Amino acid sequence: MGDQVKTKRNRADTWIIIYLGFSAVALTALIVAVVTLLVQNSQRISAQHENNIRQCQLANNTRQQDIAIWNRLLQLPPGVKATAEQKAEIKELEKLVTIKDTPRDCAAAFQGG
Repeated sequence: MGDQVKTKRNRADTWIIIYLGFSAVALTALIVAVVTLLVQNSQRISAQHENNIRQCQLANNTRQQDIAIWNRLLQLPPGVKATAEQKAEIKELEKLVTIKDTPRDCAAAFQGG
C-alpha cells in the first residue's frame, strides 16, 4: 500500500511540475508580448512627435513665404500716394498677416513627446 501512495504522490508531483512549467512558459510569453507592445508604442509616439515637429517646420516655411507675398502685395507702387483710409487699411492687413503667419515655436509646441 505504501508504494501505491508513493506512486500517486509522484504522479501528482509530476502534474504539478508540468502545470508550473506550462504556467511559467505562458507567463514568460505574456511578459514578452507586453514588453514588445510597449516598445512599439513608444517608438510610434516618438515617430509621431518627430513628424509633428517636421510638419510644424514646413508650415513655418509656408508662413514665411506668405509673409513675403503679402509684403510685396501691400506695397504701394512708387509715386502712388495713399489716402489716410488706405494707409489704415494696409496697416490693418499687415497686422492680420503678422497674426496669421507668425512662425510658431515648434519645439515648444510639441514638447513632451
